[in-house]
Amino acid sequence: RDERIRQLRNKFSAEANETFAPHINANSHALAAAAQAPLFDGGRLVVPGVSIGGSVVDRLSAEAAVSAERRAMREAQRSEEEMRTCTFKPMVNEPPRCVHGEAIDGADFFERLKQHAEQAEAKRQE
Repeated sequence: RDERIRQLRNKFSAEANETFAPHINANSHALAAAAQAPLFDGGRLVVPGVSIGGSVVDRLSAEAAVSAERRAMREAQRSEEEMRTCTFKPMVNEPPRCVHGEAIDGADFFERLKQHAEQAEAKRQE
């Protein structure tokens, strides 16, 4: 038991001499402060246009609206960044007019399909 205690004391004294001290640069500190400052004041959500003394439902709905707006902004930024980095733009031929909806005789694809089925049925009847 004494041996175990001595080992623990040696370990703690060795750790006390270590010099690890993490530092945060000014930019990271400013970003963290900006992310926290506009939303919370004393642990309460601060949303422009909503009074602090409002009901819980008002505060929660305001918080949800702010959260949804931020999520939409992040998603828009993410998709914009993705489109900026996406360089592949394939050259694709347009679909034929007869399939795309404009036929030679003016009927769309489904009308021509129906006419063809009627003609096939009439041929079978003969």
